[in-house]
Amino acid sequence: MPVRPSRWTEQDFEGAIASTPWTLVRLDRNVRPFHGGLAEALDERWPGLFTFGTLARRDLRDPAFLTRMFQSAVGAIRAGIPDGYWLLAAGVAVGHHTGVPRPSNVSYGGEPGAEGEVEAVRQILEVLEPIVERRQRAAGFSDDPSGPRSTNSPPPPSAPGVGAIDPEDPYVVLGVPDTANDEEIRAAFKAQMKLNHPDKVAHLSPALQAFAQAQVLRIKEAYERLSKGRK
Repeated sequence: MPVRPSRWTEQDFEGAIASTPWTLVRLDRNVRPFHGGLAEALDERWPGLFTFGTLARRDLRDPAFLTRMFQSAVGAIRAGIPDGYWLLAAGVAVGHHTGVPRPSNVSYGGEPGAEGEVEAVRQILEVLEPIVERRQRAAGFSDDPSGPRSTNSPPPPSAPGVGAIDPEDPYVVLGVPDTANDEEIRAAFKAQMKLNHPDKVAHLSPALQAFAQAQVLRIKEAYERLSKGRK
């Protein structure tokens, strides 16, 4: 059955964040639907884990709503809240995709609309899926398609601070289980630092670049905490 993202009001959005561990919202000035197949792909990969919806700026009544609701793990997103797909885990913004580049050297075939839609979804998933995978592993859920993922119940509904994953837990920050050994922690640290390196995000929005910079500080702090605790 097709997944149909909802059109949210401010109240709907707050309710969605409180009712499921993961929220994916498309924010735009006007009402714009999800790229075709995006919600279905995520729901097939992680059944029942997400709520999906759209927010139109023109529908928002509270001028401070976006600033208040879109918070990173280190606080307000100072560079502003640009349009695009926002991924939230337990109410905290953990990923953002502003749009889909269409470089001149890429051919979309004889049906530009259909081919472009497929390419759009591929690029969006390329950004969002690794974030979900790391956090699911840290929470003890499997990403192995042949494993028990599809039979795992998602974490219970939570609002920030109510049964939510602690975003400052160093194991969660590094995306490893608390049983990880020194080598696994070191490898996760290097992978996370590489993922958030300024060169990796230079082409992205200022907001996402600022988010990556904040993540670098969190990653370093988490690694130092775990390193000191194991000496």
